[in-house]
Amino acid sequence: MLLQPRRRRERLLAAVVRRHAPGRLRRSGRDEDDAEGIETDTWTAKAPSGEAVVVSVSTMPAQIADPAKLIDSTRDSLLASVKGTLESEQPLPGAMPARRILFRTGGADLRSRLVVSGDRLYQLLYVGRSEQQRGAAEVGQMFDSFRITAPALTAGPAH
Repeated sequence: MLLQPRRRRERLLAAVVRRHAPGRLRRSGRDEDDAEGIETDTWTAKAPSGEAVVVSVSTMPAQIADPAKLIDSTRDSLLASVKGTLESEQPLPGAMPARRILFRTGGADLRSRLVVSGDRLYQLLYVGRSEQQRGAAEVGQMFDSFRITAPALTAGPAH
């Protein structure tokens, strides 16, 4: 896999999200955690129906040594941040560690997919206003349309 310049990767991800997410995609931020050395890019899309999609890509300073631990801590932080209740969690098949998480908070039914690849954590989050919205075939198709085709690689020093 050829490494693409960061801007090009960002444009490609934005195009994919625009095509599959409800409503209009907006880049909602970029966080750089200097203490941890983590950079996170986030995009959001909201629909008039109240549905929303959030896509985030967190780049760690090194290869993720314990993907299960990172996924666990991300799940716990996500649940705590929205005061959510975990409904179900299941590992997803494939070469990369990944989980599907369903949870609920006051007025929302949420679905998340967390995937670890190399030095990156990918999160796709869907927010619906009912179990029916969250379980719609179109939501499943949106999740299935996102693919990480090769492990993330961090550019190292030239030899």
